Amino acid sequence: MTRFALTLILLLMAATAAQAQDYVYDDLTATTASDSLQALERHNAPVAGNWRYAGPAVEIAGKNVVSSLGKPIVKGKVKKGLKKIYKKLHLSSKRTALRLDAQGNYALWMKGLGNVAQGRYVYSPEQGLLTLYWHRLPLTCHVKAGKRLDLTLETDHMLQLLQLASTLVHNKHLAELAKFARNYDHVNLGIELKP
Repeated sequence: MTRFALTLILLLMAATAAQAQDYVYDDLTATTASDSLQALERHNAPVAGNWRYAGPAVEIAGKNVVSSLGKPIVKGKVKKGLKKIYKKLHLSSKRTALRLDAQGNYALWMKGLGNVAQGRYVYSPEQGLLTLYWHRLPLTCHVKAGKRLDLTLETDHMLQLLQLASTLVHNKHLAELAKFARNYDHVNLGIELKP
């Protein structure tokens, strides 16, 4: 039941009412297809790779939410709570992976289920966004790329998704995650990935 619930979450994430945005790449104005592909690969290089689950990711979204001294404390508390819930949902580096290739394709893999979602993605470093498309349905995440990749969702989007998923599959861990997320307005919640 947990695998089914996790798969459903991932599929519903792609179907959330995240706002699709059109991105125009100034560096993709090359005249040949080969030049365009090379420009796209350079553009996507910071996020391209095989990424495995490393833990929860938390970003404070509002500037006035907590003082600058309180942000690390809040982030630590939220990460600790998310880690417990993610463990119950069986998220681990051995069970969950995301492949982003330089040409703009992605595949989300889960142990025992294979590729549970795949499609195209659009990376917008200027805005700090990564949009995954699944059957033309967008899921826009805030992204921080570097040695690790942090993908976070705004709490409102995550709550809508979790409430729907927990209603459909009656999974107490999803309901627990929804209840947890409800307590943290202006905090983006997600996952941290490592190469």
